[in-house]
Amino acid sequence: MFTFKVVEDHTKLSKEYFQFRHKIVCEKLKLKYDENKLDHDEYDPYSIHFIAYDQNNKICATTRLIINPPFLYPTQKYLKIDLELDKNANFSELSRVFIDKNTRNLKDTKEILYRFIKDIYYYLISYKIDFIYAAMEKNFIRYLHILNIHFQIIGKGGEYDGFRYPCLTTKKGLAGKNPYLKNIL
Repeated sequence: MFTFKVVEDHTKLSKEYFQFRHKIVCEKLKLKYDENKLDHDEYDPYSIHFIAYDQNNKICATTRLIINPPFLYPTQKYLKIDLELDKNANFSELSRVFIDKNTRNLKDTKEILYRFIKDIYYYLISYKIDFIYAAMEKNFIRYLHILNIHFQIIGKGGEYDGFRYPCLTTKKGLAGKNPYLKNIL
């Protein structure tokens, strides 16, 4: 039902990709506005981008894994973290997890998230990443727990593209009971 694509080089991302993100960030969440109707930021060049397409070959979901930016990760920059973290560990950040409203149902969302995580897992291993940050809404954290994808809240919530909580997980916490990872774990 869905097809998936991974894009490592942000310069190869389509205009449709940034328009989809803009639709979610600006029109649905009523956040920052770009006159070109494209959502992009300083983290895109340091990210691996994951895209899901529906049966009509239209983008229906996206996310990205930010790896080694030369500045703070968004969660570090915008939210207060109340946990002492190992400074020698390798970090990344899962960000811009967007699913179109027409695809946002339990079955499809689960399929998309599990597949994204399968693809992300490859990069976590390749880059020897220990921990994954994310800034998430409480409802999304609960939903991920239902799917056995475990993020720990590591600080007080705050304003960052809406009210979000700083979260952290490990490769194992991200993998949960993902059926796509059965033969990898």
